[in-house]
This record gives sequence, structure tokens and C-alpha cells, in this order.
Amino acid sequence: MPDSQEKPTKNFIETDGGTVVIGAVEVNGGEFIGRDKIEYHWHINEVSERVKLLSSRLISECSTMTFVDLVRLFEVSSGDLAYRYNINRYEEFLDVANDHYRSLNSQLEKFTYAMSIDAISSSERIKRQCEWVLRILKDKPSEPIIRPRLVKTLQRLSRDIHQFCIASQSEEYLSDFGFVAREVSGKRENFFRPNKEINFDDIGIFRLSSQSKLLDSYQKGNDPLHSIGEDALFEFAFIYFALDYLILNSFKVV
Repeated sequence: MPDSQEKPTKNFIETDGGTVVIGAVEVNGGEFIGRDKIEYHWHINEVSERVKLLSSRLISECSTMTFVDLVRLFEVSSGDLAYRYNINRYEEFLDVANDHYRSLNSQLEKFTYAMSIDAISSSERIKRQCEWVLRILKDKPSEPIIRPRLVKTLQRLSRDIHQFCIASQSEEYLSDFGFVAREVSGKRENFFRPNKEINFDDIGIFRLSSQSKLLDSYQKGNDPLHSIGEDALFEFAFIYFALDYLILNSFKVV
């Protein structure tokens, strides 16, 4: 057989990260894949992993922002004080919640192919619960109303989003979550004492004051945000969500 017809030999370099191919590799009992094809597959795998990370990041941000909006609507519809001072902005708050939910739904439609089966299942649970809460809260109430089923659903939804964020954005999310937990720990324990009757006005006051303090403590720079409504880049999505998670899971509804 002429030299030009000979099969290429295997050629490897051993590195700390594993084996890097610099020539060609033999597969399937004699078939060879050239270096250019191997590098192509390597590149595709790297891109796929980046897309997976991006998708989980966007879905985490959109789900946490949507949840914060839903809690705000719940707060305005449930507490006497929040209702009195904010009911005229209910449609505005509802529009924001719908905008963030549409963003969440859009990310899920675009990136489902890049998600694991577990992530798809978790995100579908989150999506369905968000839809249910939005249906319950879509009409401006004529007076404050407490809906136990709504509270329980928000509590369960918060836990589902919490677990999704841990699984997909563990390092950054847990860092933000820990920051919030430390900032409000003493105040939260004093506020939600066992056997204390839940007052949704008190919850609203605690939530609002804690949000302001968290913004002041977390931000650095010369152009700080004054509310989450100014957060165009969702930079505080995890911070505000963590606060709502801790508040909602501090009491039980019968």
C-alpha cells in the first residue's frame, strides 16, 4: 500500500485535564476521525454547555422576578394598609408581573432543548404555578381578601424556585441567599414568633422596610437603585426573591 494510502497513527498528549488529541484517533475498531472533526465536536460540546448555563441563568432570573411581582400583588390584595395605599397601582403591578412572566415563558420556549429532564420538569412546575397565581390575581379586588390556598401555593412555588436556583445557579444564588438571611435573621425571628397571629399588614411593613435596607446594604457605587422597579438588568432578582422566600416560609396557613 502506498504511503499516501496508509492509515494515520494515533497521536496523543497527556495533560492534567485528560488526553488531548493532536493527530487522529481510532474509533469503532479501525475507523479514524481526523483532528479537525474532533476539534469541531469539542467546540460544539463547549458551546452546548455555555448555552445550558445561559438558559438556567435566564430562567432563574425571570422566575425569581416574576415571583417577587406575584408577592407584591398578593400583598396589595391582602393587607389593609397595602390595599389602601397601593390599590390604585394594582393594574401597573399586574402589567409588570405579566411582562416578567412572558419573559420567563419566552426563555423556557427558547432553551428547553438545552435543559436536563429534571430542569424541564422543575421549570414546568414553576410555570404552571405562576399561571395559576396570575389567574387568581388578575382582577383588582374591591376590598382586601385573604386566600389561604393562594398563600399555600405561593409558599410551594417559592420552594420550587429556590430548589431550581440551587440546582442551576448554586454559587451565586446561595451567596445572595446567605447575605439576605444574615441581614434579616434576627428581625425575622422576632417578627414571626411561634403561635403569633399572622397580620398581613405587619408582613407588608416588614417586607418593604427589609427591601430598602437590603438595597442600601448590597449596593456600591454612585448610581444606586431606589427600588426593584429600577432594576432593568434583574441584578437584584435573587436578593428580593430570597427575602420573599424567607418571609413566606416563616409561617403556616391553616
